[in-house]
Amino acid sequence: MKEKIRNFFLSGQFDYCAVGFGILSIILLLAFDCCWLNWVLIGLNALMGIGYYLYALRLWLCNKPKFDWHLINGAFMRKVLVLVLLTPFIFALTTLIFTSIKGNGFHLVDIGSHQPPKNPYSPFMEVLYHFIDPGNLHTAGEGTSYLVFIIAICGVFLLNGVLISSIVGWIDKRKERYLQGLEPYQRFLKRKEHYVIIGGSDIVEGIVEQIFETPQENGEMPYILIQTSNNVEEFRHKLFSGLDVEQQKHIIIRYGNRNVEEDIEKLYLNKALEVYVIGEETRTDDMESYHDTMNMKCLNLIYENVRKNKSFAKNDKDNRLVCYFMFEYQTTFNVFQYSEISGEIKKRINFKPFYYYEMWAQRVLVCKELENEANCEYLPLEGIEGIKKDDKDYVHLVIVGMTRMGTALATQAALMAHYPNFVENGIRTKITLIDENADKEKNFYIDRYDRLFALSNWSYKEMVRSESGKDELKTVYTYKPTDCEHLGGDFLDVEWEFIQGTVAQLELQNYIEDCASKTHKMTIAICKDEPSRCLAAALNLEWKIYEKAMQVLVYNRYDEALIEQLKNKEESEVYSPLKNKLKAFGMASKCFRKDILEDSDNLAKEFHKVYCTDEDGKIREEDAEIKKLTDYWSNVYVSNTLWSKLRCVEIEKEKIVDKDKEILIKVEHNRWNVEKLIMSYRHLTKEEQDEARKDSEKKRLKREMAHLYICSNKRLREIDEGAISYDERIVENLIRINKDFEAKKK
Repeated sequence: MKEKIRNFFLSGQFDYCAVGFGILSIILLLAFDCCWLNWVLIGLNALMGIGYYLYALRLWLCNKPKFDWHLINGAFMRKVLVLVLLTPFIFALTTLIFTSIKGNGFHLVDIGSHQPPKNPYSPFMEVLYHFIDPGNLHTAGEGTSYLVFIIAICGVFLLNGVLISSIVGWIDKRKERYLQGLEPYQRFLKRKEHYVIIGGSDIVEGIVEQIFETPQENGEMPYILIQTSNNVEEFRHKLFSGLDVEQQKHIIIRYGNRNVEEDIEKLYLNKALEVYVIGEETRTDDMESYHDTMNMKCLNLIYENVRKNKSFAKNDKDNRLVCYFMFEYQTTFNVFQYSEISGEIKKRINFKPFYYYEMWAQRVLVCKELENEANCEYLPLEGIEGIKKDDKDYVHLVIVGMTRMGTALATQAALMAHYPNFVENGIRTKITLIDENADKEKNFYIDRYDRLFALSNWSYKEMVRSESGKDELKTVYTYKPTDCEHLGGDFLDVEWEFIQGTVAQLELQNYIEDCASKTHKMTIAICKDEPSRCLAAALNLEWKIYEKAMQVLVYNRYDEALIEQLKNKEESEVYSPLKNKLKAFGMASKCFRKDILEDSDNLAKEFHKVYCTDEDGKIREEDAEIKKLTDYWSNVYVSNTLWSKLRCVEIEKEKIVDKDKEILIKVEHNRWNVEKLIMSYRHLTKEEQDEARKDSEKKRLKREMAHLYICSNKRLREIDEGAISYDERIVENLIRINKDFEAKKK
């Protein structure tokens, strides 16, 4: 009820009521000369006018952002009309009060020298007499010249030329500064805690929505300061289209460059609750190719600004400024996964990096539901039922388009898709990447993860035109790892396939259909950059592919409206498998998910504790916190496979059965092998392996990003039997960690 009353007074409904009541009051005062009527009508209108002035003054002094919002969006001229109408009532009330104090002889008009209009003793008419015509100052009553002068001046400002030349001019100037994002709001931001978003990228909309959805400790709606070098007016129009009126009032958009120190200082980071370094619009690969470099320079400027400030807003427990940092390119993100940022920066900034495409890949592939398929936004690669040790089925991920999204999905799948049936039957996960320029793109991808592909099975195929004029899929090159007997032979459980061609070619679709007939675990992801091409490729797939595949994912960075439109149609209007299996992903507005980052962070800490637990079940004090980014990301990647592992085993009385536990230990080591190779660790040569038992040699190899344990399960037990204990502890704690995770979610 209180909120409804507040909204009524702040909305246009109150303005219209005030205008209507004011006009009605004037009519009644002109028509009737009644003492009590004067008091009631003048008093009510005067109180409304005083409230208007006080609210405007409060906004001007305490909350200029909201004042400017009303100025631009809140029918400001209508409110000026209300003030013009109600101001005479304020002076009329003042006259009534003076009349009551001094007696009936107190008048604003000298009756002896000049006869006013009808009802000469009406306080309202006396005020209106001077308010409308300031030239009648000579008719002021005895002892009232000062009050008449004030009324006359107000009439000059509100009803005469000054209103047009000054007030309207001031409104236009302030409106222009607001629309261009040039108003600093210095006094307001210096004392008000706020969130800071640096950059006008297309993911900002999702970040803003999540901030507003997060309950604040003070129970109030938070303020968000956004800095962008884009066109502020266009950016505001797009952003505000998805927000309600009250949320719009709590957003401040400033024009500025994230690499200019003066612009960073105007963000007033000493009052920042969190900072999001996003960068500007990057919808295509060609836009802002220097995005990550500029973001890193911005981080350095933030550090310098924070270093100068001694006080902070209520940040996280260690009193560092929380900074979410977005990478746009896989290469730079990979660098920061296994190399540390400056130690000085870490002392003052809680650095939380994320990669746009990896975040979406995790969202698509990491399914945290073990039983209820209906709750799954995207199905896991292995399906809800999982892959057991005796299954002949296998996971096959087909990615059309070796774009940044496509390669991110492939990399994330390689980190996650490890199953018990490889341990028992040698059945590998298969990842197929199809692209019109696969001959070149595969070279870039293989070079990026050269240490992984040195030990992986992979092949390259092309669609070629035969002598008969038909397209045929020809295997051009097949690679099998050699010289790895000292590692346990061909031990990786993921194989790769690169195909040059387009899914528009019938023979290639036949090949996909043939692959789908061999497995019930096929997922197809269309990852072309252009949304229209993505949807066209998805809709042009043969119906048999839809019938056999688990799901067809369509990448669209702009919006999901086209796919959703197909889902909303009646069953009779659309092919049923198309409706059930076609799913959009990759939307920019839904990219950033703070809950995903927080879940990963919490689970990483849990797995870190498992790694650092000694034989007595105690955590070594020096290892209680994750100190290295390499360890952090390693724990994140193992946590992503928590639910996949649990789907693939039998659980009795909240425990994994013994026969599955040993297999799952081997599955974990298979996963760990791929993770380390992706993170640029290399395997050892035969000579290095023989010498690696020396402690000094181990340290040297570690500096060279080489790891003794990159080998098969069997060989690992021969090299270091004790190393298996790490995998054992992980498997033994899977159910406990999942149970704790579900409890926290509830």
